[in-house]
Amino acid sequence: MRVYPLMRQIIDQCDDALRDSFLRRMEIAERVAEAKMESGEDIFDPPVAKEIVKRISDSLPPQLSSQGTALWTSLLRMSRGRQYRYFVRHDPQLRLAHEPDITAEAPSGPVYCPASLTASVPRDVCARECDSVQEALDRARGDDAASAFVPASVVYDTHWLLSSDGPDLYINNAFTAENNRMYLLLSRRLVDRPEKNLISIGHSIYEHSGALAQALSVLADYNLSVESMWMKREQGKAFIFVDFTGNITREETRSALFQLSHEQKVFKLLGYRTK
Repeated sequence: MRVYPLMRQIIDQCDDALRDSFLRRMEIAERVAEAKMESGEDIFDPPVAKEIVKRISDSLPPQLSSQGTALWTSLLRMSRGRQYRYFVRHDPQLRLAHEPDITAEAPSGPVYCPASLTASVPRDVCARECDSVQEALDRARGDDAASAFVPASVVYDTHWLLSSDGPDLYINNAFTAENNRMYLLLSRRLVDRPEKNLISIGHSIYEHSGALAQALSVLADYNLSVESMWMKREQGKAFIFVDFTGNITREETRSALFQLSHEQKVFKLLGYRTK
């Protein structure tokens, strides 16, 4: 009975030491960010991160190697997170890939829609009929003021949604019709309105090991709540799409997207809409 209090005391001392080391590491991370901002050096250096984790893992007993790898991988991710946040706070010239496309007003041009979907278009949407979904998307891509109204199943078709070819299209609204199917409004402009709070991102989980776990962990680091996930398989690859709650103009969301865009080989913000 006397052993437990002693062990508890030792554990508390270890926790205190870990806390102090953690605080010091996070403080140093911001100083490193300042130096990197001045030098123009990238925040994320995969070979260096891999070498640090390997050095720690190799120094541990075999039975603790995997736990050590997980712990230091998390510490390095959080340390980089402090650096990404520092950049967002202190670099007024910083612009994420999607930010030049943000607008406060919805596109004022035509809304292109396949003829077969005309009956599903909301009454306040004035649609122009097209022969196909692809034509609606192409017309929206070709006109900065235009939009496309398409079935939701098309949105997760990764061959065009995650492609870097041509102008991006963003999800700006979602509608559920009487047939319980979802339809989406897309345009080249990313509409930012106060009532919007659901952000969709997409990335490949086969580009590197642990990509999905890393993405979810980054969102958790910034206290951004994941609402849903879904997977799309195509030509031997698997793509994960995540919906999370956030505001695209706020620091925590910008920092998370900044980190993910630099640490995921295939990554894109897909849309921003009302939850």
